[in-house]
Amino acid sequence: MSIPTFTGLSTTLSGLEISQAEIDTTGENISNANTAGYTEQVVNTSEAAEDQIGGVQDDSGAPTDLGTGVDIDSITRSRDSFLDVQYRAQNSITSAANTTSQELQDVQTAVGTSSTSGLQSDLSSFWNAWSSLSTDPTNAAAQADVINAGQNVVSDFNSLSTQMNTVMSQAQEQYNELTGSNGEVQQDAQQIASLNAQIVQANQSGQTDNTLLDQRDNLLDQLSSLAQVSVTDQSNGSVTVNFGDASQPLAAP
Repeated sequence: MSIPTFTGLSTTLSGLEISQAEIDTTGENISNANTAGYTEQVVNTSEAAEDQIGGVQDDSGAPTDLGTGVDIDSITRSRDSFLDVQYRAQNSITSAANTTSQELQDVQTAVGTSSTSGLQSDLSSFWNAWSSLSTDPTNAAAQADVINAGQNVVSDFNSLSTQMNTVMSQAQEQYNELTGSNGEVQQDAQQIASLNAQIVQANQSGQTDNTLLDQRDNLLDQLSSLAQVSVTDQSNGSVTVNFGDASQPLAAP
């Protein structure tokens, strides 16, 4: 018994469909090569179920199984969850170091490191004035120099205290802006919760929305620049997000 022509055409068609899907996916990857947060996508395939050809037997007398081509299982993102965890951990560390560096620069500016002006210069003048006075304690001019130098140092410390309070106030203000009711952290948490719901709905309908997954991962990457982020994947496609040392999850299914 001959193999039906339709079977061969169907097998060929499945190969063409796979090729078209791969071309379309490659085009999508190229088009979004410079899109922030986009993850390269790949087409996943598997062998299609075989058909038994009636009346055609192999050497053992069993019915012959005939391949019917290839199936598209899914189009998924080429993303490594382990690398995501490593990146977010390092991103948190780097961001914390950068913040600390900026704050120390602000303090350094307030203290002043110039040899000709600021606290360092005035302290040097103060000790020199004392040294001069020690060689001639009754010298009125030397006594006046010590007093003037001391007053300059006091003025510097008062100014430094004001500037340090300003640095602290600015840091607290930035923290409040980030963590407040309408701050970046809260906005990101709300968006992640919304994406969770959309992703769960897509999964329940048998679909996978790679765009939604990219958007959620991009938000998680952003959050990791503000504090340590711990992400737990749930079976329904949603994620639970723990942020910093907060006792409650920032986002949950």
